[in-house]
Amino acid sequence: MCNTLLNRRAFLCQGSMLSAAMASHLTAALSPGAEPSSDRLTPFALSYVNPYLRYTPGGVVSAQSFFEPTAEELPWMQAGIPRLIAGGVRLVVLSHGVNDPDLFLGASAVDLMTRCLDALTVAAEKHPRCALVRNRAELRAAGGRDKLAVVLHLTGAPINGSLQVLRAYARLGVRAIHPFIRNSPLGGDSAMPEATLTPLGRQAIREMERAAIVVDLAHANDPTFREVMQIATKPVLDSHTACRALRDLPRNRTDEQLRAIASSGGVAGVHFASQLLSDLSDDPAYRPWRKIIAGVGPTEARMRERFPEPWAYLAHRYDALNWPKATGGAVEDGVTVPRATLSRLVDHVEHMIEVAGVDHVCIGSDYALSNICAGVETADKLPDLAATLRRRGYGEADLAKVMRGNLLRLFDEVLPT
Repeated sequence: MCNTLLNRRAFLCQGSMLSAAMASHLTAALSPGAEPSSDRLTPFALSYVNPYLRYTPGGVVSAQSFFEPTAEELPWMQAGIPRLIAGGVRLVVLSHGVNDPDLFLGASAVDLMTRCLDALTVAAEKHPRCALVRNRAELRAAGGRDKLAVVLHLTGAPINGSLQVLRAYARLGVRAIHPFIRNSPLGGDSAMPEATLTPLGRQAIREMERAAIVVDLAHANDPTFREVMQIATKPVLDSHTACRALRDLPRNRTDEQLRAIASSGGVAGVHFASQLLSDLSDDPAYRPWRKIIAGVGPTEARMRERFPEPWAYLAHRYDALNWPKATGGAVEDGVTVPRATLSRLVDHVEHMIEVAGVDHVCIGSDYALSNICAGVETADKLPDLAATLRRRGYGEADLAKVMRGNLLRLFDEVLPT
């Protein structure tokens, strides 16, 4: 691994001027004209957002609610396309996975994922302000037309044991995957601290690189992270994480891991989830909120009894009108959600910059979770994050890298021509 990292560092040094020029070009493409002087105009790129999809008992999937409504029509939605645009987002990585893997196994999981990807593709292609990005040319063209570039991403890798399915996802436009979550057959996540990269996982990482799919290490546990870094030959991403040095959780990245991501030429995206940023157990709102969260499992079990057919269950389980806001739903329940401060979020951004370097940090988010940190609870408030970093002394050149340039550069390097 040492020789690999040294070779990567040499490559990065040789290409540093080219990479800087490319990041500058892409940043300018996303924001034509002069550098914006107002916080409200700061362009962002988000490396991980969960789109809201609607399901029907008949198996039809739609992304229309996420792409079309205004914030006034769906005030509970944190990061629908209108709010992303209002917040200055010009590139968004939309990720979807099989949230109920015990209901959708093998080929049925692939079928579900294919329908979800189709729904996102149809909605993105219809939207006048969006441009679906599947290759380098489309990425650059989206910026030149001042469009919101949409990159498709998978949470988990439902491939039914076949690399052919992985290649099929690439042909459907998937350009990034984080495989290590929910008892993945490819490797271990942070809830499985001893699990390692499996033989199929090794093959999948190599195949992802061949298929121009960005390897996303989000959720990977320490052994799996280390093994992936030993075999990866292209820049890697950790799309949504935080700093273990500031919040000691297995889900967060150590300083050594952040440096390893940087050595690959990759990027780490800061997570907005409050529990990964701060210990909130002393917050008076914590216990009432946790009580509601603890009730999610029993409520799901009752839903399964009432709707035994998997698609009927999906239609009910993922209807936001069936859930209180404290769990990420749409129903106003009056419960205060404990949140980390915006200042604490910026602490994590700063630590990533200090450890990995300003060229290797981006904005992850993980919208939509119920306890997104205060100050950026919805995507239209993202300019306040840029303003806070400015107050900490960051200049426009460094802000441009962290807010959008680094993630753009990563995709420009890995995407096919």
